[in-house]
Amino acid sequence: MLRTVKVYGHLAEHCGQSVFEAVVRVPADAIKFLLCNFPELRGLMRDNYYRVVVGSQNLQLDKHPEQLGYPLAADDVIKVVPVVSGAGGGDNRGLFGAILGIGL
Repeated sequence: MLRTVKVYGHLAEHCGQSVFEAVVRVPADAIKFLLCNFPELRGLMRDNYYRVVVGSQNLQLDKHPEQLGYPLAADDVIKVVPVVSGAGGGDNRGLFGAILGIGL
């Protein structure tokens, strides 16, 4: 199903746009979509912190990385949001490495 994937901040600047339409079944597919279409994002994303939001739900990937594989509702929008350094929430750097691994 065609879904909306939104990126924010430096990701949007790097990609040249902030909204994409892609065929994705689970949030991990959205990460794969971004990495396949913008391979240079791999290094950029590996070195920063991100939050993945599906609909109104902020995925708790540090505690439940399996949430990247949860099916999406028909109207869910997937958002990949850079987290400002020092904003709290623990160390997600290793977590995003896991996301990249799943995305591959």
